[in-house]
Amino acid sequence: MKHILKQQCSTINEGYTCLIINCPVCNDIKKVSKIYVNKTTGYFVCDKCETNGSWDLLQKFLSLENSNKNTKELDILRTSCQTEKSFVQTWEDITKKCQNIKDLSVEEYQILLGHFSFPPILQADMSQLNCFYETTTNVLYFPLVGLNNTVVGYKIFSKNLQQEETIPVFGASGCIKYKQQCNKNDNVAVVVERIDDMLALISKKSACTIICLPYNLKSLPQEVLPYLESFNKLILWFDNDETSWYSAKHFAKKLNEKRCYFIRPTDLQPRPKLAAELGYDLKNIIQNAQLVWHKSIITFENLREEVLSDLQNSDKVQGIKWKRYSTLNRILKGHRRGEFTVLTGPTGSGKTTFMSEYSLDLAMQGVNTLWGSFEIRNVQLVKTMLQQMVGVPLEKNREKFDAYASAFEKLPIYFMTFHGQQSIKVVMDAVEHATYVYDIAHVVIDNVQFMMGTMESSNYIDRRT
Repeated sequence: MKHILKQQCSTINEGYTCLIINCPVCNDIKKVSKIYVNKTTGYFVCDKCETNGSWDLLQKFLSLENSNKNTKELDILRTSCQTEKSFVQTWEDITKKCQNIKDLSVEEYQILLGHFSFPPILQADMSQLNCFYETTTNVLYFPLVGLNNTVVGYKIFSKNLQQEETIPVFGASGCIKYKQQCNKNDNVAVVVERIDDMLALISKKSACTIICLPYNLKSLPQEVLPYLESFNKLILWFDNDETSWYSAKHFAKKLNEKRCYFIRPTDLQPRPKLAAELGYDLKNIIQNAQLVWHKSIITFENLREEVLSDLQNSDKVQGIKWKRYSTLNRILKGHRRGEFTVLTGPTGSGKTTFMSEYSLDLAMQGVNTLWGSFEIRNVQLVKTMLQQMVGVPLEKNREKFDAYASAFEKLPIYFMTFHGQQSIKVVMDAVEHATYVYDIAHVVIDNVQFMMGTMESSNYIDRRT
């Protein structure tokens, strides 16, 4: 990509996760607009006109701009290009029925803090987040801000909800950001997963810049990476469980490990909200964050905190437990990233049915799952999983199908479209792409023999891979 961009563009800058060039799409020459090109996938987005798309589309823009062809062709491509969905009008509609936090009286604001069990955060600090309060439903709305300070989505925070809800459900290109005036380096940010963690850090004045991720630890969309490109140092402070620990490692690879620091999960370094409630020194914890990236040879000093974390969270490092299979928990302890499990049995013994339900069990607990069904078609697989999720015959409850389907759509399950014998390289390319874009933590292949075929002509390297 760098080679092609250098041929087509006069200037190219290399960031942590993106290659940055002048936008060939914006036709207003007065705008100083930049396009961010993801180094891994080639996905691009402009910080001004918000045009975005694939690497192939960007190449078309660049070739047309540098050619002597009629600009009409370029205009046609520009108007047909997919642009990011605007949430500006949606956000305006929400704010019309809500109260801005800054407009609440002192008494009303104190009642709000008590209702949500928030720490004693100053109203001026809370107002900087530009959040709004709907009094009739007791719901708070926090805008997600992307490039050029544009509202690209929002988070809903309700005491009645078990977790925060984010709109859109995937692919938001911004975060919630807090920044206080201080003399420290503006290119350093503490990154947290939850709003209440962010508020705990704000209340203690623990950091100059605090970023709250759009989807907690469920996923880190590639669309949000350009927004985080300007930070030279990112301090990741998540929960002290195994899922959070693996997510932190995975997110750090996306964000570029050389600028990422961990706050390792130990009893003395729990997530910010709990640390604040226990009276810990949050600034001191942040200062002790450790660099993620290291050379190939390390010492025990580099591993000391990680060993302590494993000892203090021995039940959690075993992985995510299945809720439907207690016997499986005794055998495998739980689902952990980086492990390979082979399930064998004769034809018709129920391997696919079992894998369908055990992967559904994990997905319902938030484990991002990728299915590769090479023997049966996705329609049949999804029908089976939907049946397993609702626990009642679908044929006898067709009037409830829309409700069942809407609930299933919210699960983090993705399906490969391959069927029958496939090349290992093609399949693994798809797996690697999904792992990067959708933060896949669990891949199911059904089944390896059917995917690879049984012909003797299959080469040794493919089988070994």
